[in-house]
Amino acid sequence: MIVARSSLLPSTIAAGVSALIDAAVMTAGVPFEAGVDSATAADLVRFGQAIRRLETGGLREVASTRVLIAAGRLIVEGLSMRTAAEAAIAGPLTDDVAVNRSLKEMIEVYLTDPSRPDV
Repeated sequence: MIVARSSLLPSTIAAGVSALIDAAVMTAGVPFEAGVDSATAADLVRFGQAIRRLETGGLREVASTRVLIAAGRLIVEGLSMRTAAEAAIAGPLTDDVAVNRSLKEMIEVYLTDPSRPDV
């Protein structure tokens, strides 16, 4: 669908540009700060973006670059990707049992690599 520029509010345009820039910064910053490989960083960023798209009131904050870096550092220290995401992302973002369960289900979807069973 082609949208005429005049039909978009400036705030909508700004939000879209901000989201693109934010994703680029996260993708570049996570591997550098956490010390993980680019594939792992991309998986973490993709998961973080999915959390940001959630429409729930049970989250204290969105999945910031800071929590993604924390998860990456736990992975570098030897934790599996799922365990690191549960500890650094799902746990700190909510104390609501149902929301936490949903985040753990998202971890299974976004951070499970069939070629690496313990990831």
